[in-house]
Amino acid sequence: MKRGLFEIGPILLKGLILCLLATHANASTRAYVTNTNSNTVSVIDVDGRAVIDTIPVGLQPIGIAVDEASRRVYVANANSATVSVIDARSNTVIATIPVSGQYPEGVAVAPAGGKIYV
Repeated sequence: MKRGLFEIGPILLKGLILCLLATHANASTRAYVTNTNSNTVSVIDVDGRAVIDTIPVGLQPIGIAVDEASRRVYVANANSATVSVIDARSNTVIATIPVSGQYPEGVAVAPAGGKIYV
């Protein structure tokens, strides 16, 4: 069956989390989607309707947030108790931050920037 931009088969999608990052005026918009079972984040060119990159992150990535000002993507990795920091320009992990507690599932960027909440 066809839904939205992509073909979806008979697989049940649980907890799909999607964040968008608008790039420069002449470039396309990108979506960042966590892939919990493969421990990756897919980068999707929304205009081109294609996955353009897949980034390895920590174990069981669930929560995701984008800071447009710094062009960073933050990914909460539940089973490794970390947050992966992705540089949206290069689509590479530039830092892995350990967090206290078990199973971080959510992450948010402060509206004024400069802080993330896990």
